[in-house]
Amino acid sequence: MIIAPGCLHACNPQDQAAWSYRMLYLDAAWMDDFLAATGLGRPATGIVGDAASYRRFGETFAALDTATAAGDFAECLGRLLAGIAEQPLKPPVPANAPAGIAEIRAWLDAHCEATVPLAELAARAGLNPYQLIRRFVRATGMTPHAYQLDRRIQRARRLLAAGAPICDTALATGFADQSHFHRSFRERVAATPGQYARRR
Repeated sequence: MIIAPGCLHACNPQDQAAWSYRMLYLDAAWMDDFLAATGLGRPATGIVGDAASYRRFGETFAALDTATAAGDFAECLGRLLAGIAEQPLKPPVPANAPAGIAEIRAWLDAHCEATVPLAELAARAGLNPYQLIRRFVRATGMTPHAYQLDRRIQRARRLLAAGAPICDTALATGFADQSHFHRSFRERVAATPGQYARRR
């Protein structure tokens, strides 16, 4: 499965069936540079179903553990993407977006730092708060508050990667204090804001 940058997704099996998976999360800016350098086009979002692509994905994943990982990984990734470009992709199952939910998502994307009561969000969608929560969870797998928090953390990651100070990042993303920011960031990124900034 190829998922576009910034696209919410859940790695949960359908019908709660048991399964396992491997994921490669590629930084969007790095990927743009890689595609420009190799002349490859950005792969479309969709499901890849051929055995050769599965084998190439395994090789790409394994290249991360080799002594010359950077070169091997780039070479394997190039082969994987070139092979995928030749395959018809099965579109992912579209998520039904009930009335008003797409507008609320777009508003939260643009104003994730805002503190807005649930009743106000619901009014924007023309729903009552309970309808908004039910429909939002059905469409996204999370409540409006959880979605907003996810958007805040994504924006914080971009700011920290660009060199913004932690305290400024916390304020710019709508956190009331640094401890709340620190706790929320660590829960979702598995690193503190300071650790993330140093790695970047």
